[in-house]
Amino acid sequence: MNVAEKQSELKKWYQLNFQTFEQSLNGSKASPLHSVRVKAFEAFVKNGFPTPRTSEDWKYTNLQPIVKNDFELAAFLKSHQVSIEDVNKLALAKLAGDRLVFLDGVFAPILSEITNQKGLSVRSFSDLEKSSDKQHKDLLSEHLTKYVNLEEYGVAALNTGFVNDGALIEIEEGAEIEKPIQLLFISTVHSRPTVSYPRVLLVSRKDSKATVIENYKGFGQNTYFTCAVTEAFLDESADIKHYKILEEGSEATHYGHMAVVQSAKSKFSTSSFSYSGKLIRNEVTPILNGEEIECHLYGLSVLSEEQHVDNFTVIDHKKPNCHSNELYKGIYKDKSRGVFSGTIIVRPDAQKTDAIQSNQAILLSEDAEVDARPQLKIWADDVKCTHGATVGQIDQDALFYLRARGISEVQAKHMLMQAFAIDIFQEIEDDFLRESLENRFLELL
Repeated sequence: MNVAEKQSELKKWYQLNFQTFEQSLNGSKASPLHSVRVKAFEAFVKNGFPTPRTSEDWKYTNLQPIVKNDFELAAFLKSHQVSIEDVNKLALAKLAGDRLVFLDGVFAPILSEITNQKGLSVRSFSDLEKSSDKQHKDLLSEHLTKYVNLEEYGVAALNTGFVNDGALIEIEEGAEIEKPIQLLFISTVHSRPTVSYPRVLLVSRKDSKATVIENYKGFGQNTYFTCAVTEAFLDESADIKHYKILEEGSEATHYGHMAVVQSAKSKFSTSSFSYSGKLIRNEVTPILNGEEIECHLYGLSVLSEEQHVDNFTVIDHKKPNCHSNELYKGIYKDKSRGVFSGTIIVRPDAQKTDAIQSNQAILLSEDAEVDARPQLKIWADDVKCTHGATVGQIDQDALFYLRARGISEVQAKHMLMQAFAIDIFQEIEDDFLRESLENRFLELL
């Protein structure tokens, strides 16, 4: 069977799953989400899964692990029992604040903790559908799918076609949420390949401030596909710090798309930590739609064996006097592979843009591989934009210097790699979160 025939069969499989999914919703088909799902799924059927042949954006990443499996919707199957003790092991348990837990993409209220912080509203889509809360239902209808381009990002369209549950976060005007909001997405054990569709919608009002953590965990070594989408809207002078932690199962495929629209004087920062998973694709597409905006993207990947991570970013500067900065680093050993594709767009009206992009990688074996595609698309003349990519091995002079002072080779290498990654960790303000992520990094080394 050739690629075209397999794509056709795959579309039929997902169409059958979509019909079964829609039938299972019964009365919920009358909800506003129904028309959103239908429109999105039509976009997916039209475009299908991207391939290295059909899309330059997927030149170095092949979705064969998805194409070769007929994934069943995990929410329909009996899942592995998850206890509060399991959650505490997987979550950043000592991190105070709201915690929403999703099992195979479905909200688990008994495992969650909502603290009702002043100025913060945290709801699940499923609870909202059952409630009489018209205000937040209207909020969901007003913002959902308004920031992600479903025609351009076909896998995000697939997520939207199956959206039924997710996290709706609203930060009120002028509110400063002191404790982080943690979203824990757990993929449980099943006897057959499964798929789940996590969804997050964040609306941050004028002059608001908060920290949001997305934490993806997987049990066991079963094959599964996490297809996740996050949309965020930042009103004027909003300030959001976002972290994404990926520790999926060893046979898992993770696709994540984060679409962000920023208003004037807003600040947005996101940091992704790709620690485990067989195939990972992180997409981040901020639109800077006002003046005096700050946008910061950071990423750290630590891979081994035959793991593959693809960090794909598009920062779109639409207005003048904005600053963006992105720094992605990776450490790759065995036969692992890293991909970085970063594009900075500067529109004609976006004069005085200051944009910096950097991708750095260390290869710890001859079989590890890195591909980088930094790009600038500039239609303004008064700008300052730089981009660059470096790939190398551990500095042998520095290694010799440490060895000469009685430090073992293993410890010396760990020290050098810790120094390599330190500027990613320094961006984390919360002490517990920074220490947790840095300790996990050292364990992986």
